[in-house]
Amino acid sequence: MVALVALLVTMSSHTASAQVANDTQHTNTVTRYYLALGDSIAAGASASTTNGYNTPPPDSYVGLVYRRERAKLPGLKLVSYACGGATSFSMINGPNPCETSGEPQMNSAQTFLLNHPNRVALITVDIGFNDIYGCFLPKSIDTSCVSAGLAQVAASLPVILSELKREYPGARIVGMNYYDPLLSYDTIGAPDFATQSLSLFTNLNKTLSHAFHAAGAKMANVFAAYGSGDTQTVVVNGKPEPENLATICQLTEACTSNPHPNDAGHARIAAAFYPLLPKH
Repeated sequence: MVALVALLVTMSSHTASAQVANDTQHTNTVTRYYLALGDSIAAGASASTTNGYNTPPPDSYVGLVYRRERAKLPGLKLVSYACGGATSFSMINGPNPCETSGEPQMNSAQTFLLNHPNRVALITVDIGFNDIYGCFLPKSIDTSCVSAGLAQVAASLPVILSELKREYPGARIVGMNYYDPLLSYDTIGAPDFATQSLSLFTNLNKTLSHAFHAAGAKMANVFAAYGSGDTQTVVVNGKPEPENLATICQLTEACTSNPHPNDAGHARIAAAFYPLLPKH
């Protein structure tokens, strides 16, 4: 009888200890975050649903990456400061048209990282396109403007990445390069312009690649995912055209209205990110 009482006491003690451990583990569970930064593509432009600033739509590449990460990290929250029209310069210095105060994205990002130490599971960054977008004239390219834009990206992106690393040294940062939406100019009788644009985006993407890799960040190769360098001829609706043009018309709005990806295009971008995401 004494032995039985001792056994029951021991079992009760172990059960109570396990419950305390479980309660402690539950209490110590902290919310993790995915921080998205960048331009209109990160903000979800031309996705079929639009949620407004700070809330990229679920069909955007950020929304899709978030869905993938949340499946691995239940309770993960998305925080976005991405803003249409952002350049690498304005991310640091402003103005930021998406904030009434004009506060630059990096100010918001740094404040968030400081207030949530060791709780950001992923940071994605897409920036650089708008640094050169104003250089595209009707059927021509202002090369001196492009040179200045590329120099701006080369100077600013390393600062952005360095500041993110400084505020959170352990953060997984994944950036991206760009597809070439100007291939669409082939549809309006400017094939030479479309060919010239490939060289331009190759140079932009080399600049981005150098900055991301120098900072120890990963980079999704969206240019390759879109096949922007695939110049072989394919037949579309009975008409021969370059494969890269056919893909741009399929994945973006560039052949009809604007350079942003549609839902299929956002999904293609997200797929380029997936292999580079953290292994939780």
